[in-house]
Amino acid sequence: MPAHYDALFRRLFENPEVSADFARHYLPAEYQGKIDFDSAAIDRDFYVDKALRRNYTDLLYKFNKKEGGGQLYLYLLYDHKSSPDKWVSIQLLRYIMLIYASELNKKPKVKILPEILPVVFYHGTKKWKPSLQSADYIDAISREHVPHFKPLLFDLNRIDNKRLLGSVQTVVGLLSLKYIKHRFTESLVAFLLQELHRLPRESSFLHEFYMTLLKFKAEEELQTFLQLAREMNYRDMEEDMKSYGQKLKEEGRVKGLEEGRVEGLQDGRIEGRNEGRVEGLQDSLKRQLKKKFGLETEESVKINQIKDPAKLEAALDEILSAETKQQVLEKLGL
Repeated sequence: MPAHYDALFRRLFENPEVSADFARHYLPAEYQGKIDFDSAAIDRDFYVDKALRRNYTDLLYKFNKKEGGGQLYLYLLYDHKSSPDKWVSIQLLRYIMLIYASELNKKPKVKILPEILPVVFYHGTKKWKPSLQSADYIDAISREHVPHFKPLLFDLNRIDNKRLLGSVQTVVGLLSLKYIKHRFTESLVAFLLQELHRLPRESSFLHEFYMTLLKFKAEEELQTFLQLAREMNYRDMEEDMKSYGQKLKEEGRVKGLEEGRVEGLQDGRIEGRNEGRVEGLQDSLKRQLKKKFGLETEESVKINQIKDPAKLEAALDEILSAETKQQVLEKLGL
């Protein structure tokens, strides 16, 4: 499964314009005005080992500084897991040291090492609670002699969609990475289709998104995507999905797409029944909330992320006597 996200992340951020756009809008204020963002160049000579790649995808970029010469490395680490990793800072520290070792081996010898700014992309549904400060995980008598290191955390699920900044490709790419793992309800698919349709049809990222859906998503979710693409008159997206489905069929990865229907992907039937119960509770809750209080798209998406039947049932019970919508959402931990 991580391989699908690996390809999608790389397809987006291997584009220097996207990485420059991300750096321009999301790096801390003290970096703004001091970096030549247009100088972005990917460093393809550095690769992490297989142990890290099981959970992460990484890309290393170089930027020139505007004043005084020198460079800044931007190390982008994409987290495939759905839960936080308390050891990510220690792992990053190791790989940063490998980058510095590579710098020290260059000819002529460097006189001073460049700054490396690591960014951890996290899209898990669980809130990131572990400290990101490496020194917090070292049992030290003196804190002066342990490495103090803290990467930036870019938590996709904690950033409001309206606050995502950058070019169309950057924003749509971040939204795709944010929601690709979510269950494809009609409201979520409609939102994604509207955003994805902003990209040119020949966009390589858009094509990678289709391939990821076909390899990863269940039949029902693919049907929802195709049906809504047809209903919203996005015929080009419908046709492209079918074309990629046929390509994968010929490669033997899926059984194919015909008349908007995806064959195969039949494993996990027991899990599917459990998911069906959860989906039923979600739909009932959203319907009753909408009728009594009204329901925003963002709230609907958040309800779709709740997979605990007990929480959903508690919220359904609460709605009968609740005077405000927030009383119901609190039962879900929202």
